[in-house]
Amino acid sequence: MKKTFRLWGGVLLALSAGAGALADTRLDSLASDPRVTEDLDIIWIYPNKALDYQDTADFRLNNSAAPSNYTYGFGSAGSAAVTSNQYEWGGVLDGKQKDIGVLGVYVNRPFVPIYGTVYGEYWRPVGGTTAWAFGAPPGDKVDLFWAQSYGSSNLGLRLSYGSEQNSDTDYAQTAGLSVGLGFTGEGAFNEADFHADYSLGAFQNGAIKGDGIYSADLGALLRHDMDADDNLRLFGDLGLDQYQDTSGTGGFNQTLVTLGLGLNHAVGGGKGLLSTGLVAQSRAANTFYNAMVGWNGSAEAPLADWLVLRAGLFKPVLDQLTSGGVTSDPTAPNTVVFTLGAGFHWENFSLDTRFLLKTLEDSLINFEPGNGIAFSETSGGTPIVSLVEVDLRYLF
Repeated sequence: MKKTFRLWGGVLLALSAGAGALADTRLDSLASDPRVTEDLDIIWIYPNKALDYQDTADFRLNNSAAPSNYTYGFGSAGSAAVTSNQYEWGGVLDGKQKDIGVLGVYVNRPFVPIYGTVYGEYWRPVGGTTAWAFGAPPGDKVDLFWAQSYGSSNLGLRLSYGSEQNSDTDYAQTAGLSVGLGFTGEGAFNEADFHADYSLGAFQNGAIKGDGIYSADLGALLRHDMDADDNLRLFGDLGLDQYQDTSGTGGFNQTLVTLGLGLNHAVGGGKGLLSTGLVAQSRAANTFYNAMVGWNGSAEAPLADWLVLRAGLFKPVLDQLTSGGVTSDPTAPNTVVFTLGAGFHWENFSLDTRFLLKTLEDSLINFEPGNGIAFSETSGGTPIVSLVEVDLRYLF
C-alpha cells in the first residue's frame, strides 16, 4: 500500500512536466476513437450515452488553447498570460436524480481539439474552420447535458454555447443542439444509436460580420455482440460545414463522410481489452479534396489492481490530397503513430496518462538507474517518461 501511495504521489507531481491538449487521454493512449473503442468521449457524438457515464466528475488537465510554444506543458508554463488562464476543462455528469435523468455540465471545452490520430473528429469548429475574420474563435464554452432511459430506448440532449467579446461592438458567438437516440435489444444489433447535431456561429469585427456560419451532422453507431467477450461496431457520419463573412473572401464549405468498423475483445473477464478499427473518410471542400483510410490496433491490460498499461498503433493506409489541380500524398512514407499510456486507480479516483514516447525511447537507450518513472528525484534530472496528456476522474 505504501508503494501505491508513493507512485500515486509521484504521478501527481509529474503533472508539471506534461504536454498540450488532446481529446480523451485513454483513447489517445490507445490511438483509437470512441466509435471504435467505447469510452466517455462518446458523449460528444451521442449525448444519450451520458447514461453510461453518469456520476462522474471529469477533469481534463490540458487544453488545445495553450500556446504552441508550450506544447509540452500543462496549464501554466511561466508566462503571466498562461498563469492567469490554466486552460484546463471538464465537467460533471450527475445521475443521482433518477426521476429527472442524467444532468451534466462541462465548461471551457476547446473550440478545436487536437487528436493523437487522424480519425475523423468527434467535434469540429463551428463552420469547419478556425479562420474566422473575427480572429480568436469563441471561448468560454459551456455544454449542458440531459439524458433519460425509457425501457429499451433512451434519449439525450446537449446544448452548447460559446462567446468572445473584444469590445462593445465586436463579438463572436456559437450555439448548438445535439440529439442522441439509442435502442437496445436482442436482434442483429444489440445496441443502435443515432445522432443529429446543428450549430450556428455569428460574429462582428468592425465592418465585417458573419454571413452564414453553421455545422450540421447526422450519424449512426451499431453494436453486435458476437459473444460475451467480443463485439463488432459499425458506424457512419455525415457532416456539413459552411463559413461565410461579409468581406467577400475566406468563404469555406465542406462535406465529410466517415465510415468505420471496430472489433473489440475483452480479456480476463473485462479487465483487459484488445481492439482494432478501420476508418475511411472523404472530405470535400471548396479548396481541396482529401481521402483518408486509417487502421488502428490497441491493447489495454491491468498490471495490478491499481495500474493499467495501454498501447496503441495507428497506420494511415491512405491519405491523398487534391488541391489546385495537384494530387499528392501529405503523409510521409512509412508513417506510423505509436502511443503508450497508463491508468492509475485509487478508491474512486482514476488518473489516465499518456507518455511522450521519445522520452521512453531515450531512456531505454541511455538507461540511468535511479530515475523516477514520471518524475526526477534530482534537480535537472530526466524521468524515464514525460507525460503529454492527463485526465483525472472521480466516480461518485
